[in-house]
Amino acid sequence: MPIPSPEAPGDASIAARRAAIVASVPFWQPLTIAQAFDAAAARYPARPFIITDAQSWTYAEVVEWSRQLAAGLIAHGLRPGEHVALVMANYPAFVAAKLAIARAGAVCVPINFLLRSRELAYILDQSDSVMLITMDGFRGHDYVADLAGIAGDLPKLRQTFFYRVEAASAAPGLTLDDVCANGTPDSRTQLAAIEAAADGLSLSDIIYTSGTTGRPKGVMLTHDMILRSAFSSAVVCAFE
Repeated sequence: MPIPSPEAPGDASIAARRAAIVASVPFWQPLTIAQAFDAAAARYPARPFIITDAQSWTYAEVVEWSRQLAAGLIAHGLRPGEHVALVMANYPAFVAAKLAIARAGAVCVPINFLLRSRELAYILDQSDSVMLITMDGFRGHDYVADLAGIAGDLPKLRQTFFYRVEAASAAPGLTLDDVCANGTPDSRTQLAAIEAAADGLSLSDIIYTSGTTGRPKGVMLTHDMILRSAFSSAVVCAFE
């Protein structure tokens, strides 16, 4: 894409940063989201990547977290190409889960966490999601109860894993911590083979429209499509 010219003398540093970003990628190679993240982590392993008031995680720590989660998902039967729904607010676990799904060669279906039972059931079924990673609660809303009410309408959904938000909740099934701990030597071997064969042109996400003029429709995106958009945004914003 063309690099916009600076509009004022004070913008020279912006032009220089944009030029440096473009020069850093002399040719474009399609990668998966996980491969792109691993390349960044190899350059900046000790830099903070996720920062919260309570805790921070470095690039290297997020690589390990997402690999443990991916191995756990594979141990629970996730196969490349299958769809995993993700209903999660802005928590660090969203990042780890998103990368883990990509590592496992699966397709992520991120769902608006404000949707309630009927809307949620439609997207979970229509997207052919076989696994769901969700919160047990958020701002007083009980996601466990929502899912219990629609379980009979989701024959394709094999397993649900919960991220514990409400400390006093008793969500049925496994938590994300359980999944991380449940990886096996065999599932790690499978993960290594899947990552070695990963294709940046494969499907990464199915993102649903809001459904304002009808039922929500799934938009299929590849890893390469997302990374091209991200790179273009980095150039325009002159990120360092």
